[in-house]
Amino acid sequence: MGRGCGALVTFDRIRQDMRRARRESGLGWRVFAREAGFAEAYLRNVENGNRPVSADVVAAYDRVLRTEAAFTRAFLDALAVRPCP
Repeated sequence: MGRGCGALVTFDRIRQDMRRARRESGLGWRVFAREAGFAEAYLRNVENGNRPVSADVVAAYDRVLRTEAAFTRAFLDALAVRPCP
């Protein structure tokens, strides 16, 4: 994507935004995890940074939270940017 080095949107920022959006949705963990198709513990670990953010997880957040693929776009942007030396 030609943005040089350093991600404009980092994976940590994506995690924070996912957590904020899930909380603002009002869905409890159990309901959210079931609708997302992932184990509750796994999603908690992703949000807390103990597991990596993946394309499947961000797509599930987009689908459940109806974000119009905002998390997927941010994830792809973060993947496309090379790290700074």
